[in-house]
Amino acid sequence: MTKREKLLERMRNNPRGIRPEEIDHLLGYYGFEKRRSGSNHCVYRYREQVLIVSFHRDYIHPKSVKEILAILDELSET
Repeated sequence: MTKREKLLERMRNNPRGIRPEEIDHLLGYYGFEKRRSGSNHCVYRYREQVLIVSFHRDYIHPKSVKEILAILDELSET
């Protein structure tokens, strides 16, 4: 099992404990481009899709983690 697979599994089991650096690395692997970074959010772009990732203190907001998982699942199906 690769580090990427372990991270995806951890995201599915506990969406509250994911750090922004982990998401940045994961989305970069899948071809997302980091467009903008604010104090509590980042904007990623992949083709026509725009993904806004919200931070909550030092972690990604669980709602954003679930959105990321849905998008990555959709991309892996195609």
